[in-house]
Amino acid sequence: MLYRNFRTERGEIDLICRHGNILVFVEVRTRDSTDFGRPAETIDTAKQDALRYAAQRYRSLLGRDDIHYRFDAVEVMLVGGEVPACTLIPNLFA
Repeated sequence: MLYRNFRTERGEIDLICRHGNILVFVEVRTRDSTDFGRPAETIDTAKQDALRYAAQRYRSLLGRDDIHYRFDAVEVMLVGGEVPACTLIPNLFA
């Protein structure tokens, strides 16, 4: 992990990581049921736009626009006192 809770005026990125030579911007969503869908399904267009904006700001701080990057999600399911189940969803959106 490179950074946690990177904030901009339009929102934040939960985690910024590196996978090989790829910069990975990760949104973490936690739910205790799937009554209203999977956690990653709550990452709507407005949230995606905010994440894209924040990612561009982070890349500009690095001074490099040529870095390959992607947007992933981590779903955390909390089920009645059990160990949370975490699922990585790579390339959730472009």
